[in-house]
Amino acid sequence: MQAFVRNHPELLFQPVCGGMMTGYREGPVGSFSKHILEAIPRLENLTGARFGTTFKDKILSGDMYFSSVKPSLALCVLRNHFPAQIPGYIHTLMSLHFTEGYSLQEDDVYRILAEEANMPPETLALEMESEEVKYQFRQDTDFTANCGIDGFPCMVVQLQDKMYMLNQGYNSLESLENALTWAKNEAGIG
Repeated sequence: MQAFVRNHPELLFQPVCGGMMTGYREGPVGSFSKHILEAIPRLENLTGARFGTTFKDKILSGDMYFSSVKPSLALCVLRNHFPAQIPGYIHTLMSLHFTEGYSLQEDDVYRILAEEANMPPETLALEMESEEVKYQFRQDTDFTANCGIDGFPCMVVQLQDKMYMLNQGYNSLESLENALTWAKNEAGIG
């Protein structure tokens, strides 16, 4: 997705924290670990991303805890302060998680993220707990639910006051480019 963002400076990217892993979906990976491990080679082939040994080991053990709440709150804070840098911060979060094997529940993840943003880690932590940021997160999750989005990552483009879903789940750069071409044609601007 980073290459897609770089390829389209004419588009304004507004990440929305959809909260895929919230409520009943939060918790240890448990028996779902086999499915995740089986999907990794396909995802690596499709995206070019590499999953680290530590991540795979934590998945295999079934102990990795999944929740979108903490990373979403952090991204809401960073989006308020540095909207243009959000794609890079998302990449950092995903690298820390999938490549280095950090759980997104670990405080170290948010210390690293705050340092990358040149923000005191305690400021990020305090703002993540604010009612304003929690409200923004609820707005984001309501938006994704209303759009029928239930996969990660998902890109939606707004063209001529209409929204078009480009992907739901991991896709190749070519697939994203084809989806954008389709959306532009549908909107009559292709």
